[in-house]
Formats: sequence, C-alpha cells, structure tokens
Amino acid sequence: MNEDEFEGVISSSDSVKMITINPAKGLALDGHIGKLAQGLKADITVLRSTNPDPYESLLKTHLQDVQMVWVGRNLLYGNKIILEKVKPLRSRSPKMTRH
Repeated sequence: MNEDEFEGVISSSDSVKMITINPAKGLALDGHIGKLAQGLKADITVLRSTNPDPYESLLKTHLQDVQMVWVGRNLLYGNKIILEKVKPLRSRSPKMTRH
C-alpha cells in the first residue's frame, strides 16, 4: 500500500513503529507494552522470513508465514516442525499446541 498509494514516503521501519511503539506511546502505555524489553508484557509472533530486510519481510508477510504465536508466556500456535525443534521448552510451557 505504501509503495502504491504513497510512493514509498513512509519507510519500512516507520511502518513497523506505527503498529508497535507509536500506539503504545499514544496510549501512554509504552512503559508496559509496545516493544520487546525486560519487564514489559509481550505477545510474540514468529514469522518466516520473506525478504533480507526484516522490516520489508514483516510488512509482506502472509498468514502461511506464521510459525509460532506466543501470548504472554503461553504458546498458542506452532508449526509442527518448529515445535519439534523447541521440544525442551515443553516442560516449561504446558499450553503448547500443535497445528
């Protein structure tokens, strides 16, 4: 969309900030959410890389690129192949599911 409608005026890194830290700052919650940092709450989605530039990769991700989804400390979704690679984590995360 950015390239088509706005001729690339918004950088990829700024686009990511627009969906992470900027809303957290706007809601005065940046001390609790909005980035991965010790002591902050986090939901984490692990995606298959589709581009050498991590920002471009994120912005061009499709549903089938989702490898894992963590909400808080609970693994809610995981690609079976990926789950087999992280087997040692099972004892620490009993809510791990296979899909």
